[in-house]
Amino acid sequence: MAHPSQPPAKHIPEGWDDCVVDTPGDGDRFDIKATPPDWSDDEWPDYVVPMPLASSPSKSPEAPVVGNPHPAPKESPALTAPKANLLLIAGRPFPKVGSPLKLPAMATRSALFQVGGFAGAPLAGPLASSTQYELSYFGPRLSMRDKRIWEIAMAAAQKHGWLNSEFPLALSMVAKGLGVKDRSTKTSNSIFESLRRLSEAKLSFTIKGTSFGSGHLLGSARKEKSRAFISVDSAFTEIAFTKDVRFAIPHLAREKVSTDLGLWLCDFAWVNEEYEKGFDVQYLWRMSGSGTTMDGFMKHLRTALDEVSSSAPGVLPSYRIEKIGRGARAWKVFMKRGGDIAAFELPRSERSKGAGAAMGSKGQKQVRKGGVAL
Repeated sequence: MAHPSQPPAKHIPEGWDDCVVDTPGDGDRFDIKATPPDWSDDEWPDYVVPMPLASSPSKSPEAPVVGNPHPAPKESPALTAPKANLLLIAGRPFPKVGSPLKLPAMATRSALFQVGGFAGAPLAGPLASSTQYELSYFGPRLSMRDKRIWEIAMAAAQKHGWLNSEFPLALSMVAKGLGVKDRSTKTSNSIFESLRRLSEAKLSFTIKGTSFGSGHLLGSARKEKSRAFISVDSAFTEIAFTKDVRFAIPHLAREKVSTDLGLWLCDFAWVNEEYEKGFDVQYLWRMSGSGTTMDGFMKHLRTALDEVSSSAPGVLPSYRIEKIGRGARAWKVFMKRGGDIAAFELPRSERSKGAGAAMGSKGQKQVRKGGVAL
């Protein structure tokens, strides 16, 4: 019999007996790394190494009551989601990064969202990325479709206004944002599966000379009928959206682009300047995270470049592929950048100086426009 002075034991919901509940600040889920990780090996592999993922509980807990999404959440509400090791801390404001929302460049300047391969296959290890990042990933393989759904979800989260705070997201609205006319259960289920993958995707990142962080691309995701309820992880968002260069999303430019490789090339050209020395084909293959062989990638590359140059001439009006050297794979792609120059924002600490910065009417630096090299 329990001593009268002791608090009664808390009831554990059915199906949650094997869950480990973390408390805020224990360093497992939300803490930002105080020191850079040990990147002892500068040679990045062509592929991330597959590893099995931890299984999720088979049963979902009873849906929590969702409050008014607009006011700030009160003292540390424990909004649970159907996955282990998750306790959402009190809501924090979404970073003030302007509207419409611009996304951190690491989402495009790396193999985070990949071309080809089976979406959902487990991956773990370093990701190929441009030189200003060092990225390590654990979670399901993410596709270019997952990237578009993540963009829609993050824009909705900015409108919601809070991090670590669950809010409803209509799956039909996501389908409309994707340009999908089918509103069937199959479509809504596939969109939710993408949101679930994003909630399981954990990225540890170093932005060289700036900051370090680790967190999930989404904090949580659960489904009730035609709606998903999601939250955004502050551990990832507060660092990635304020310390990395941010780019506008080229929605209109890629409306007519249908293939995964074409979408990836459209985004790649959007965040790059034209280089006289061109882009090595093997570099493009690694950066796209292509699930095919190098030879298979080369077979599809020209077709995808043709698709982008014809469907989005404002981004990529023309290109050429030239062979250099004697090797069978010694090819380079020279892209001419179009007139639809992507607007980008530097982190606040980077805005005070630099070519292209202009003074606003109130003495503040305005957003600089132009391309940034990978």
